[in-house]
Amino acid sequence: MIKLIDVSEWNGDLNLIEAAKDVQGIIIRAGYGKGHVDGYSTANIQRAIAANMPYMGVYWFSYAVSPEEARREADECFNQIRYFKDKINLPVFIDFEEDSINWMEKCRIYPTKELLKSIVAAFCDRITELGLEAGYYSNYSNYRDYFDADELKKYKLWFAWWDEEEPPEIVNKAYLYQFTDKGYIRGCGGPVDVNFLLAPEEVKDKYYTVNDVVRGIWNGDFGNGEERKENLYNYFQSKVNEGRPD
Repeated sequence: MIKLIDVSEWNGDLNLIEAAKDVQGIIIRAGYGKGHVDGYSTANIQRAIAANMPYMGVYWFSYAVSPEEARREADECFNQIRYFKDKINLPVFIDFEEDSINWMEKCRIYPTKELLKSIVAAFCDRITELGLEAGYYSNYSNYRDYFDADELKKYKLWFAWWDEEEPPEIVNKAYLYQFTDKGYIRGCGGPVDVNFLLAPEEVKDKYYTVNDVVRGIWNGDFGNGEERKENLYNYFQSKVNEGRPD
């Protein structure tokens, strides 16, 4: 199963070339709230590219108290990642958690299900308008209380469940499954969140040009010798089977 870490400036200076020996992908915090850029976001994106991680996505920790603020957060997130958008093949997620709800209450706004799902939908709608895939992060209680809604089914669910017992059936709806916050991965100085990618077949192809394929060959993505020949044949045959290009 494909394993990914998710990181922010709280994880400090990471060696993602080492981390790539243990995981296949990464979700990087671009920032939070009203235009606060994560101090390591650009470095982490560049390092993930240099490490040739096959899967990369980003998230924005939300403090929005209205759909309008959520759309502005989406714009700020996009501005932070716009120069790398062609390398991002996982969704851009909105991360709306207990701290987000606490901030809303401090602003004397009651966090109803209608309001919270409209905030998530507004962020995701805007990211989609900007040409990227969108999703949202949720633990069990927030999904049950706020995000179990038809309006959000078209967006990817990143589901968190850290308990040792079997996860609830909600995990079967998830695209990403965060199963621990205490993972130990090479290149990371301490515990880190670790996830399983549950639907890798839905990830867009990272090989956009012939040069990308050649780079993948040099990086060992297709193996060596006869294995490489077979993998390259299968790769290009799968492209042919998709139909004639426009």
